[in-house]
Amino acid sequence: MPGGKKVPIKGSQKVPLPNATVLAPAPPDERLEVTVRVRPRNPLPTASSMLKPNAQVSAITHEEYEKNYAADAKDMAAVKKFAQRHNLYVVRESPARRTVILSGSVAAMNDAFGVNLKTYEYPAAPIAAARVRLRYRPN
Repeated sequence: MPGGKKVPIKGSQKVPLPNATVLAPAPPDERLEVTVRVRPRNPLPTASSMLKPNAQVSAITHEEYEKNYAADAKDMAAVKKFAQRHNLYVVRESPARRTVILSGSVAAMNDAFGVNLKTYEYPAAPIAAARVRLRYRPN
């Protein structure tokens, strides 16, 4: 997210598996997909609040869930605008699931998300792509 303010996402720092060896930077023209998770329209109830003694918990319908907890249209639009700015393509979007699947080249993903994707070799698997989580979110 060059040019924009970055805010760290707690718990997103990932390290390679033990005994992993970097073979090379990921090929810049290789295509991949990422799933962007969008915040809910309203905060979701926490497990601890629902498990408290005497907690009033009731089942809700899919429609009620979507009305209360689906992604806001403005947030979905912001992800699509972000994708367009960074030469990424929207493959699928679901406000109810709060996800936008983006597709693009390794070079575009590196630029868009401020990462440096690499190809690793693991003893258990000869060649594997690293799973990377976004370490920062736009402010």
